[in-house]
Amino acid sequence: MSDPISLVAIRSARFPSAFLRMDGSNVTQFQNGGSGTVNCQYYSPGTYPTNAHNGNLEVLIPESGFDGNQHERFYVIAPDPFGQHYLRMDGSHVRKFEANGSGTVNCQFYDAEAGIFPTSVQQYEALEIIPLTTSSPVVTPL
Repeated sequence: MSDPISLVAIRSARFPSAFLRMDGSNVTQFQNGGSGTVNCQYYSPGTYPTNAHNGNLEVLIPESGFDGNQHERFYVIAPDPFGQHYLRMDGSHVRKFEANGSGTVNCQFYDAEAGIFPTSVQQYEALEIIPLTTSSPVVTPL
């Protein structure tokens, strides 16, 4: 993987005190269906998650990469500086808009120290980051 873009937090535009939280503490090996917990954490208005090195599960580290042929760019998101737990989205059965959402979002284990991490856009951990501007009809300025 390439150098991290920066540390980020993912906050709900609709609920600005809710931040994405990834807990991969029980994820110690690769599992086909993924594992761990992805949910939200509350932060008081005007406060933000800080310090990924102290186990803060809301501070995320996005890294960009390319598939094995260097053609398709993708991102992976990890909540730890060691690159072992990655955000995983299984949308294999998502075929239409659902009011309550669908699919599975959790964590997946890769041993980055051994050089094993997501390397293909075909993997559930490969993500696209799509910038939305506040002039977009779907994004409300905060």
